[in-house]
Amino acid sequence: MKSYLSIDLDYWLNYNDGVNCLNFFKKVFALNIPIFVTVFHDQLIHHINCHSDFDTLYNVDYHDDIISFEDDADRDSTLLYAAADYNWVNYVSWRCGSDYIWIPPPGSIMQQDGFCDRDHNVYRNPKFQKLTQWGSVRHLTGPRHIDFRSIAAIGVCLSPDFSTWQTIFKPCLYMGIADDIQKFMTDFRSTWFKPFVYIHDKSIKVNLDMPVYHQNQTWNECLSIKE
Repeated sequence: MKSYLSIDLDYWLNYNDGVNCLNFFKKVFALNIPIFVTVFHDQLIHHINCHSDFDTLYNVDYHDDIISFEDDADRDSTLLYAAADYNWVNYVSWRCGSDYIWIPPPGSIMQQDGFCDRDHNVYRNPKFQKLTQWGSVRHLTGPRHIDFRSIAAIGVCLSPDFSTWQTIFKPCLYMGIADDIQKFMTDFRSTWFKPFVYIHDKSIKVNLDMPVYHQNQTWNECLSIKE
């Protein structure tokens, strides 16, 4: 079993628990796995899809970032367009037969504002879950449900549109990249921001020459971009 751990820093927007945040990142750093860092969540898709032998996606996130559809035709036409921050989970290439586990903070489920698609409940309606093409779709509150032994790749997104500087700063401080991120945040809306790899306790940040897909491109146009 291999799992991808996706972390959206907006998880701590309304659950600003510093101790919880620090303890969580201690567990993440203890894995000694390079962390792929992006600004927006849909920018993680390329990195996630590079791991075609994985079978579980954990998404630590205030929002579930998945939608469903009326039927197969609706799905196929929707997925012709590039992934967005609210539906990028639908674009994971190895989703068929795999498990998607959303890890929301306390309160996100109760208030229902963490659901990106309230018209199609993928957690309670088997039809809508099947149309996502995931083997299973679940939500489990809090990081204690993560099997850290299975984690083989990690991605972090800053999500400035859904966070405050304080929300972003605290985890970045733990990662030792707060100064770099603060400089970048002055122009965080740059569409073509290049993700980088962060390695904990080693001052190594490697810029990656890979495309970051523009929101207005179709999915097929994105796939045609050469790396």
